[in-house]
Amino acid sequence: MLELQKLVLENVYEDVSMFAKELRKSFQWLNHDELFTLYKWAIGKFNNRYQKIIDCAYLGFDFQNSNISPALSKI
Repeated sequence: MLELQKLVLENVYEDVSMFAKELRKSFQWLNHDELFTLYKWAIGKFNNRYQKIIDCAYLGFDFQNSNISPALSKI
């Protein structure tokens, strides 16, 4: 599902409302670690354009509670 969500976000990135909607939908489909991975990917790919939308979608997300290697979890 993670790869599908990435593909969807890449396909709707030109439409602000669709991007925000699809990013929010990711929280229904992905587990915590996948959401963390999606966050890092989205920031890397879309930060210049959608930083506020990404930050808003992840508001309240527990970045400290991840099973991903501590070296990779630093944002």
